[in-house]
Order: sequence, then C-alpha cells, then structure tokens
Amino acid sequence: MQFGKEINSEYDLLDRLRKGDHEAFTKLYEKYSVLLIPTILRLLKSQELTEELLQKLFIKIWDSREQIDPTKSFKAYVYRIAQNMVYYSFREDSRQKRLLDFVINQKSESYSHIEEDLINKEMEDLVKAAIEKLPPKRKEVYLLFRYEEKSYKEISDLLHISTSTINDHLQKANKFLREELNKKEFVWLLFLLLSQ
Repeated sequence: MQFGKEINSEYDLLDRLRKGDHEAFTKLYEKYSVLLIPTILRLLKSQELTEELLQKLFIKIWDSREQIDPTKSFKAYVYRIAQNMVYYSFREDSRQKRLLDFVINQKSESYSHIEEDLINKEMEDLVKAAIEKLPPKRKEVYLLFRYEEKSYKEISDLLHISTSTINDHLQKANKFLREELNKKEFVWLLFLLLSQ
C-alpha cells in the first residue's frame, strides 16, 4: 500500500481500522451513521437519544476493532450491535419504569389493605433512600427525568449540561439504584412474608 493512496474498498478500511487508523474509522462512521440514523430514530423517537446511541455504538466498534473480521459483512455487524443496543435500552427503561410504577402507584389502588400499605411504604422508602445516596447532580438529573418527566433538552437547558452528560448521569443512576434495590430485595421479601 503506497502512502497517500486513496483506499475505497471496505475490506481495506476495515483492515486499517483494526490497526487503529482514525481516518478509516471516520470514513466508516460517516458511511454507516447515515444508514443507521433513520432506523434507530424510528425506534427511539428521539434525535438526541439516537445520536447518543450511535456514539456509543461506534465507541464499541473502536474498542473492539481488533476483533473485526474484514472478510465478513461489516453492515450486518453494525446493524446487529445497533439492534442489541436499542433492545437493551428498551429493556432497561421498561424494567426501571415497572419497578418505580409498582412502588409509587400501588398506593393509589382503591382496595388497599393496611399490610399492603405498609409494604408499599417500605418499598417506596427503599427507593427514596437509594435515590438519596446518588451524588447531588446525578440525583437532580434523575429526579427531573423520572419524576418531573423532563426531556433531555429541557434538562440540558435547565442545568446547562450536555445531553451526553445527562445520559451518563441517568445510566449510572439506574445502575446504582438497581444494585441498591437488589441488595434490599431480601429485606423487602422478608418484610413481605412477616406482614402476611
């Protein structure tokens, strides 16, 4: 390969990417981000979330570049990663929403018994205690997003931070809360059994 020679074939770009070539990475990003954006946007229904997912996807590609096989379809590889990331995003959001809805909305049931009220209060207290352990800025972002239902843009305008910073805070908050609630799950189940 001669220096300065324009390389157009995908095989060569992938081979260069494997070796850590930033120019090859940029060309692949430009080519595939244009193809991926409409699909991801249709699923996530948010330009900001789409851009964030796309950035994360290409960070994954860069981090695992040495395992890329230039002889295999890069398009299929990229689409599979994107599909898995969207699926994981939906699964995590759904799981968090179900847990929080369960804890917060259980009190609104009209035929709630005293025992159920105690259990719901205990669970709600566990969630609130876990949220209180978050770092101040992360807690503020989490509360604005989850409880006040603000969009990334609204939070960005309000707190003067980037949407990628907001996303980082939310991911770390969700991970921390899951771990905290999993630790408390045994205590909660014991409380549930004792209250029956």
